[in-house]
Amino acid sequence: MKMNKIILLAGVTAGLCLFGTSTATADEGAFFEQPNPDNAQIVLTDENVKNVFTISPENQDLINQAIQIDMSNEEYINSIIDYYTVEVGSTEEDYNSMIEEAVSSLVTPDYEESDNLISDNSTSDNAVKSRMDPITAARLAYDAGILIVAKKPAPMTAWYMTHAKVLGPWSANPPNVNHSNDSWAKQVALDNGLNGALNVKFFNEVYGKQSATLTGVYEFKHGDPAYALGHVTYRVTFVRQSNGGYKATYRISDIYDFAKGNYDKIAVGFGNNYCYAMQILGLIKPFNISITYYQ
Repeated sequence: MKMNKIILLAGVTAGLCLFGTSTATADEGAFFEQPNPDNAQIVLTDENVKNVFTISPENQDLINQAIQIDMSNEEYINSIIDYYTVEVGSTEEDYNSMIEEAVSSLVTPDYEESDNLISDNSTSDNAVKSRMDPITAARLAYDAGILIVAKKPAPMTAWYMTHAKVLGPWSANPPNVNHSNDSWAKQVALDNGLNGALNVKFFNEVYGKQSATLTGVYEFKHGDPAYALGHVTYRVTFVRQSNGGYKATYRISDIYDFAKGNYDKIAVGFGNNYCYAMQILGLIKPFNISITYYQ
């Protein structure tokens, strides 16, 4: 995340685009889930047939690497495999192609992605000692800022801000944070803006295929996702179902950090550049955020 500003406005838009121009409701589900007879295929329902397909050694190596990089990748991979349906004419090659496309992006991303966590935000002992009073004031102001953010409301932004706090520049980075199918994962994955962007790519790159994985970078525009995450990288694997709709598994990742910038608006004097200064002082530190969502 490179947080642009903290101008907290209430509310996150709801609803997703369906096939055509209508808007989806929570009961209807996402646009890619909708039954579509034109896209429906004859599916082999015998589980014994599905079990004949085996993961290739190469893909198993990829899976092992992905899980070694981040344990939470295992849930994303298992969900993709569970959603796979065997269509008439499906082959083991098709099955492994689906797995390779989905998992390889976890190991070797082919698009712009943030570097690893900053491992050393250290400040010299003399510099820290010379700033003891400013540091104390900075901590108090930061805590006050968290309360302001929480009341906007932006609860996850406030939570991440709290999680980012460390004792000092000598401290380790905060633990990574994993969200799995919780309310925050659903809010982020089904964000109207993100899915509007995915809609176009879906019809150009996925529709009509048995499975496909979309990868890219997205900047949230509204509400808590915009303030808590900002720019994220995403991987969404779609697997066609017997009714012509698709099951999707989202994998969204971010590094919670701040970059210095020139911004024209802040909330009550508490904004991105102030958080950046806190980060430089070593009073807050970056951490990885992983979000997995599937239905």
